[in-house]
Amino acid sequence: MTVTTPSPIETSRVTSWTPRQREVLTLLARGRTNREIAEELGISLDGAKWHVSEIITRLGVQSRDEAAEYWRHENGWRMRITRVAGFATSGVFKWAGVTALAAGVAIIAAMAIFALYETGSEGEEHAGGGIESTATVPAPATASPSVPASVTPAPSPIIANPTGEVVAGVPVSAMTFGAPGSLPVPLSVIVAKGCYQCDGPTTGFERVTLDANGKLKIEALPKPPGDIIGDYWTRDGADYLSMCTRGYCGDVGQISADAQTTIYRSTDGGVSWQALGTFDGAATVAATTAQGVLVNRSTSSDGQVQWRFQLLGSNQVLTPPAGAQPEFAENRLVGWRMADNRTIQALDGSTLVVLPDLGAQRAWIVDVSPGGDMLIGWYTGNGPDAYLGLMQGGKLTRAFKGPASLSIGSVLTQAVAFGNVAPDGGAPLYPAMLDLHTGTVNVLELFGPVGSSAYDFQRNRIELVEPGPFLRVTGAGDCLNVRETPSTSAKVLGCYADTVLLRDLSDEQAAGGVTFHKVQAPSGETGWASKEFLAR
Repeated sequence: MTVTTPSPIETSRVTSWTPRQREVLTLLARGRTNREIAEELGISLDGAKWHVSEIITRLGVQSRDEAAEYWRHENGWRMRITRVAGFATSGVFKWAGVTALAAGVAIIAAMAIFALYETGSEGEEHAGGGIESTATVPAPATASPSVPASVTPAPSPIIANPTGEVVAGVPVSAMTFGAPGSLPVPLSVIVAKGCYQCDGPTTGFERVTLDANGKLKIEALPKPPGDIIGDYWTRDGADYLSMCTRGYCGDVGQISADAQTTIYRSTDGGVSWQALGTFDGAATVAATTAQGVLVNRSTSSDGQVQWRFQLLGSNQVLTPPAGAQPEFAENRLVGWRMADNRTIQALDGSTLVVLPDLGAQRAWIVDVSPGGDMLIGWYTGNGPDAYLGLMQGGKLTRAFKGPASLSIGSVLTQAVAFGNVAPDGGAPLYPAMLDLHTGTVNVLELFGPVGSSAYDFQRNRIELVEPGPFLRVTGAGDCLNVRETPSTSAKVLGCYADTVLLRDLSDEQAAGGVTFHKVQAPSGETGWASKEFLAR
């Protein structure tokens, strides 16, 4: 596959874009498929296809990857950091040497993260509606995004690379690139595989783990039968895949009349999957709530979306309030964007957040940490730069300007986020870690060094990051029991197959001739398992 970067002469005739087109261009630059664009922007699949087609036609290019290359070229990120930081520009992107002190700061910040983790529209039409059932669907059951008003936001750090811009009273810092390297501390990272800059579906997932000896282990996770049309990875021990198990469930063309989707759940980190339910047409997991799994059953007709979210296993259906539209963080439904375009209402009817006043610009939720801190994104009308902001206690406390290709897939706390970036202005999309204190982006060499063929045309998209260290179940036969107490007669909390990762809690006790090791199961429950079947 050859990717051609449009020259400035070819594209200089394009001088302005609508806010929606800018959003679509940025998502194209991040390698998103039409379906992913639709979910992230809260528009129909048909609407996403139409916008992509309009952009390609307006640019006079042949493909979506050429449109993505144009946007990265216009962003000028590589040239800008070359001027500011002295990065080399010939051949493969030459990463700047960063002092050991800087690298140490990143590692210390990451370690602090995991300690904290322990404690804590232009041209689019949207259907209004209401709740078709009188039952209430609460907000997601995972860590609540709401932050008590009594929590005082942490003061903003000294701006390391000031841009001179100020938004909502907060100085904007320019992101910079640090040295690439491995994961900073023992972690497990779930990575989506598949081609980058195409509309092909995700083909599978790999788990990359850094062990206690500093070695990376890459394992392909099994997947259920069919084509992946949606994935939903959580921090609460239950993960979901939506598989097209009959017909064509639509990414480029129309969904076939016989299309069928089966939703699967894993409670052991993606090692095994169990079918939960089957639906006619395309269906994906939109949210997990205290009442169960909320499935996106929305449809579109003549460019208009009929938003419909159904509680799995019941007839209860949720639709946006009149004048509102769904608000997605990545592919997770977090609530409803109200008519004022700034208030996000939680699924239970409470106010989740009021986004800061950024003038005429539209901000959106990127992710919410387990502690309730919120990462938001936005654009301005003065250039193609992407902006990220950290909100704490309902207020914007930090703001960064960075490359349009930067995409965040997982935020753990207010200090570190993980995602992907294409720093060379071209096709290689690398896993990356963003320090939310300094704005430093570090490429994570999970599949080999920067510039190796392992990254060519691969999305390598980070979906979930879980802190370790871990012990791996091995040689247990059918499964290994994790018990409530260190005893062979104690209550079984769960039984886990070989290759499942259990978090190492560094405690051992002997009982009944068995040495038990204290672990945390994928469900989050703490228990004890036989040391004989655990490996580091």
